[in-house]
Amino acid sequence: MRRARDAGFEDVQVFTNGLLLAYPDRARALVEAGLGSLCLHVSTLDRETYAAVAGRDLLPVLRQAMDELGRLPSLEVTVLTVV
Repeated sequence: MRRARDAGFEDVQVFTNGLLLAYPDRARALVEAGLGSLCLHVSTLDRETYAAVAGRDLLPVLRQAMDELGRLPSLEVTVLTVV
């Protein structure tokens, strides 16, 4: 993030499933490094369906990541899903 900002990029965006952002302060560290916006891919919010798609029960981790992102009002978050 920081290198992209230092190189002159005005908007640095990440497209992610969000699972690594469930760790406390990980998303905040990315924002501090220059992350401007984030596209969060969410397959479903149904636990059984998410487990079937992901191969294991990771919906609680995704929900934690969403909570962490909600604590960062300066970060623009877009949620993407396939219908």
